[in-house]
Amino acid sequence: MVSSFLTLPPAWGGTRYGPFLGVFSIGSDAKRCSLSLDPNLGIHPTHVSLHPDGSKDYRLEIEHVDAAVFLVRMGDTNMFPVRASTRITCGDTLILGTPNGPRFTVDNDAPAEAKATRGAPHGDFGDRLGREIKRQGVARILSRAGPLRDLYHMWNRAQSGSFSNPTFVVGALAGLLTAILAGGASCSGLGYLLYQNLTQ
Repeated sequence: MVSSFLTLPPAWGGTRYGPFLGVFSIGSDAKRCSLSLDPNLGIHPTHVSLHPDGSKDYRLEIEHVDAAVFLVRMGDTNMFPVRASTRITCGDTLILGTPNGPRFTVDNDAPAEAKATRGAPHGDFGDRLGREIKRQGVARILSRAGPLRDLYHMWNRAQSGSFSNPTFVVGALAGLLTAILAGGASCSGLGYLLYQNLTQ
């Protein structure tokens, strides 16, 4: 039976979850899901499930009609929404809840680092402890609405290049054009519109 893993990117703590045996699911209900996430991130009780289909492939199933799921294929930078059963492969990345939500890279191979550093002394533990502290800190920031979460989302968008996403560009231009056509748009009002677009 295939052992599967989900890995967060470094910006989200770099944590690796698993192994998951056979079919596994992600959602906010810890009793029903193999991996549970904070519902404040837009995660439904059962959000998605992954069904192994061969040595490297999976069938991704949407488990809730309103579950937002985005996919980035390995070696690509473009994300696209997933609305139905989709075949994915090891190395693809799932993004859950929103385009800036938690993102997991799917794989089912033993990590090279674990083989090379097995039995390593305290340095390995310190690295893992630091990553876990960072992961929990980020999770706390993202679970509460406020300026810190907004700043984190803006920074993450800048890092991922999603400011160049056509959806964002069109939304920002539409907001700017609306403000100009409405007349009397003050600098503060224009700034607020741009801020809203950056943090949505």
